[in-house]
Amino acid sequence: MENSPSRSDENTWTTQLRLGLFGSGLSIPVTTYYPKKLVNWKFAFKDGNSSHIEEYPWPMMRLADLYLMYAEALNESEGPTADVFLYLDKIRKRAGLEGIQESWSKYALNPAKPTSKQGLRSIIQRERNIEMSFEGSRFWDLKRWKLAAQELNKNITGWDRNQDKDHPELFYKEQTFFNNVLWHREITSGR
Repeated sequence: MENSPSRSDENTWTTQLRLGLFGSGLSIPVTTYYPKKLVNWKFAFKDGNSSHIEEYPWPMMRLADLYLMYAEALNESEGPTADVFLYLDKIRKRAGLEGIQESWSKYALNPAKPTSKQGLRSIIQRERNIEMSFEGSRFWDLKRWKLAAQELNKNITGWDRNQDKDHPELFYKEQTFFNNVLWHREITSGR
């Protein structure tokens, strides 16, 4: 049996990580945050426990990465300009989302946020975290933004993987796995 019913990225099988479901016995991250973007849609389980794995040609640099860096640099040098929104909106359009200004004017509690340099900086950082997640740039972004000490000292949280398949509302309840303050204290004290 092939893993994907459509043999495309549409209508694929989903990960089933709650206790008692198919994927719960697989090697999964402790947080149960599982990045689909790193799995090639051509990967398939076949009859007889065999599988087909096609190597993924990892890009050295993505166009979206360049657009985000350019928008960030423009915002820092000139503030919110049409070009900043143009490059951010190209990324959002590819993802099927409305542009920054349209989205913030319709759905945000603070619709004026994209009109200031600081507000747009925060939006660009969030867009970058989403678009580039699991691609190895977060640490360097945090260092560049001078947020590494603040962000990397937060607790490690995730979903409760010990909840069974009949209680998804409990599975999606966030819990703390590692308290960074306690972990740091144990490491430095030699325990």
